[in-house]
Amino acid sequence: MLSYFKDNVFVKLLLARLPQGLVITDDNRKVIAVNAQFCALFDLDEPVDFLMTLTGPALLQLLKNKLLNFEEQAAEIESCSQKQKPLYNCEMKLLNGTVLKRDYMPIVLKQKHLGNIWLFNDDTENYKARKLVQEQKAFYEDILNNIPSDIAVFSPDHKYLFLNPVAIGDAELRKWLIGKNNFDYFKLKGKDDAIARSRQEVFNRVLSGKKQIEWEEKIELANGQQEYHLRRMKPIIDDNGKVKMVIGYGIEISEIKRIQDQIERSEKRYRDLYNYSQAIICTHDMEGRFLSINPSFTATLGYAEEEVLGKSIQDLLDENARANFYSSYLSVILREKKLRGLFKVYDKSGNKAYLLFENYFVEEDNSRPYIIAFAQDVTDRITIEKKLKEANKKTEETAKAKERFLANMSHEIRTPMSGVIGITELLLKTQLTAEQKRYLKIIEESASNLLNIINSILDLEKVGAGKVELELLPMNMHEKLQNVYRFFTHIAQQKNLELELNNQIPEDLQVVADRTRIGQVLNNLISNAIKFTQQGSIRIAGEVESVCEDAISFHFTISDSGIGIDKEKLDDIFLPFTQAYAETTRLYGGTGLGLAITKHLIELQGGKIWVDSVPGKGSVFHFTLRLQKAEMTNEPVAEKEGDIDTKNLSGLKVLVVEDNEVNQFLAKSLLEQWGIEVTVAVNGAEGVQKVAENDYDLVFMDIQMPVKNGLDATVEIRSMSDLRKRSVPIIALTANALKGEETKYFEAGMNNYLIKPFKEKELLAALHSTLNNMAHHPSAPNEPTVSEPLYSLAMIEDMAKGNNEFIQQLIEVFVESVPPTLNELTAAFENKQLLQVGAIAHKLKPTIDTLMIASLTSDIRTLEQKGKNNADPEAIEPLVKKVTAILLEVCKQLNSKVAS
Repeated sequence: MLSYFKDNVFVKLLLARLPQGLVITDDNRKVIAVNAQFCALFDLDEPVDFLMTLTGPALLQLLKNKLLNFEEQAAEIESCSQKQKPLYNCEMKLLNGTVLKRDYMPIVLKQKHLGNIWLFNDDTENYKARKLVQEQKAFYEDILNNIPSDIAVFSPDHKYLFLNPVAIGDAELRKWLIGKNNFDYFKLKGKDDAIARSRQEVFNRVLSGKKQIEWEEKIELANGQQEYHLRRMKPIIDDNGKVKMVIGYGIEISEIKRIQDQIERSEKRYRDLYNYSQAIICTHDMEGRFLSINPSFTATLGYAEEEVLGKSIQDLLDENARANFYSSYLSVILREKKLRGLFKVYDKSGNKAYLLFENYFVEEDNSRPYIIAFAQDVTDRITIEKKLKEANKKTEETAKAKERFLANMSHEIRTPMSGVIGITELLLKTQLTAEQKRYLKIIEESASNLLNIINSILDLEKVGAGKVELELLPMNMHEKLQNVYRFFTHIAQQKNLELELNNQIPEDLQVVADRTRIGQVLNNLISNAIKFTQQGSIRIAGEVESVCEDAISFHFTISDSGIGIDKEKLDDIFLPFTQAYAETTRLYGGTGLGLAITKHLIELQGGKIWVDSVPGKGSVFHFTLRLQKAEMTNEPVAEKEGDIDTKNLSGLKVLVVEDNEVNQFLAKSLLEQWGIEVTVAVNGAEGVQKVAENDYDLVFMDIQMPVKNGLDATVEIRSMSDLRKRSVPIIALTANALKGEETKYFEAGMNNYLIKPFKEKELLAALHSTLNNMAHHPSAPNEPTVSEPLYSLAMIEDMAKGNNEFIQQLIEVFVESVPPTLNELTAAFENKQLLQVGAIAHKLKPTIDTLMIASLTSDIRTLEQKGKNNADPEAIEPLVKKVTAILLEVCKQLNSKVAS
């Protein structure tokens, strides 16, 4: 039969005209037929007659340099010959790019194998078309796989057709899920299928309504936490109006939900910032033209798809952003491959919206690069931030108003209180009957109670404003506890109460702490224990709880047998203006501030406070402190108290500038009893005049006065040309006890301050400390001669290291450069160029610091600040005059030194 193919002319002609390439071999694999199409497909130069003299394997060897992956193809052909089973559409790729389809058919007659037929078809064009389809599929799958949200595609019977890695991260599980549904997945994971039923219900509604549905889904995690996802299902409708697939889309909104919950809890007056969040997903080319948009884009900005595609993002931006679009966006994302930022765009109605975006650069083989964009509408958040800034501004204004009120309240109450307490002290020194003394003691105690209330309110304000500063100094904790115990012994005896102390703290143990604040804490707790105990005892205990290399922890307890506190009230007693019971204030007095302040002071020092109490049986207050160790010295650090010597005050001339007649009388009486000669001025202007006309050893200056206040009067005194007068020590008398106010006094040129109402010892202490400090000052009034240097060369000498020529050169530079600079300063002030005044002051500051001109150290900085802030020229003028006068005097003194 095979000879029929070989010898029949008609058959040969037929085989030659076949469109496919053909090879026939006999049972021994000898080629018995081959056509020209076969030679053409494989680009063979050998004639057909020659090929028919070969065996199949020999013919295959001719193709070795034609086939891609020859060894693999040869093995497949050999396998077909041996198995003798038909095989169709096997792909063969040639090195020249041609793609062939190969069919194999064994020739069998009456179950006897007679030979083999091989057919070859050119499939190159079909192969290219299939590859294009695959590339397009890969393109869209790449978009879906890179979208930072979970995407799933379902068949109409709710079977998975596609899932992206965000939806299911496990690649094997994604592959397994294709063709399955949500119930299969939940069964595999062993989870409750309630979510699957919920999703099935939504899916059914999407099918029936043929409309997109969006909903929020809550997922309970294994660790007990919750996740929130915003999901959508969108039906895809074919030309016949039937649903051919459903696209599912979801983004996690857990963080947004948490932000919403936090804002709702902390700011109830503001509306819910985010009812739900929608993600915008789109792609654009490297020119910024939109390639695709999702429905959220339309929902957020109002543009239909046909209005956007092919247009540029720049069409949505304002003019400024449009001008910088390439430099600030496109070029950056091309270089960095990803970009996060904020776009301010305009929707179709012209309204401004803010989009927080996170975009990615995508580049593939044989395709143009593009950008995948993911964005969220954060317009509400930015709007709220602006409102919060406005609210913060109002809060700051309110805080300043409150501070002004407290300052005024302090002044208005402390000023008359100063008179009441001071006059009471003076009266108690006179000859009085027992009844008169008793009345005065009642007045003194009432005034002290009122002053304590004022101090508590101010202390609470300092704590709340963070203005409490600890004065950390070495102290002996054992001695401190003993002193507090001794102070309260007499008070406890007056109520027939037993006061016990169990001091387990070592006597030589020294720590670094604020002894005043620790004393305030102990005083508050012990005085409360005495106040709320009618009979029985109070027990004070202190011990070292633990010791480490550089710190010591203490544990203190104050126990009483008083009225006690209900368990549910224990937390409330540490709140400001809060008493455990409504009748407490009526029965025992107090403001409810003591424990609140105590708690803040303890926590400020790194400790904690708590209380155990039984109603009717008493309370035990505990508190701990962790303090740094102090270096050991030969003598224990103890608190020394005693009278201050007044003998050296006799003969001093003191000016009291005070507008309140009672305070005038009080200060005059106290000072004169120490032999001091006192002059009174009723306002700041009169005080300045008296200083100009007379020589005083010290001035007490009230702050708030009519005509001219104490700060302005001090600045004017410090600008006087006479060295002695401008250097007179000045102590501020103030009824404002708010922290931070003292800075203003020192900036004005005052040397010390005394808070009203003050007691005799406090006045004496301020007087002594100020005079002692001024005794070592280069321009102290006790050494008034102008020949005394206003400067010091200590810093320059230290730099010179013995080089006198260097010192001489610096002095010459100062003497030559300073006067012209002072002329510039005066000219700038006269021309009202206040910014220039500040700049010149800044220029002079290093020179003043280097020469250690102490009288100008503060003033030059004040002048610099006031100049830069364009302050009132009247406030700047005395500073300009003072700086000019003193620096010219220094120049004169330095010239004298050079000449000598």
